[in-house]
Amino acid sequence: QAEDGIRDRSPSRGLGDVYKRQVIRWDGTYDGAVAHMKFWFFGWKDFIVSHGNNKNDKTSFSFKDIGTNLPFGLTIWEHVHKVVELDGDIKIIDEIYFLGKNKIVMFFVAPILILPIFLRKVLYRTYSWN
Repeated sequence: QAEDGIRDRSPSRGLGDVYKRQVIRWDGTYDGAVAHMKFWFFGWKDFIVSHGNNKNDKTSFSFKDIGTNLPFGLTIWEHVHKVVELDGDIKIIDEIYFLGKNKIVMFFVAPILILPIFLRKVLYRTYSWN
């Protein structure tokens, strides 16, 4: 169900008015798939990634976003999504690496980029994993 939640194309799913985003294109999580989102920050900003390193087995699911068209002066975006079952519990692991042209701008933009990741962790806990 984690994969289904990642695929959800509805605007601001589960994030309400706290955070505005739109999913414009979602090919899936397979290697080479494209995801195009728009984030609201004093106007809509495009954020496009390509997916790679897709892995799926009985106890885990993971893939990596690699930024191809980035907003806010970002020069690099890499985000590994992992959902792992450990001893009957579900663990959500995110590994994020990003750089931008201006450290001051990144200071203000970082919360905008990271907020949906933390909110997603809360939403995943509401899913039925059976």
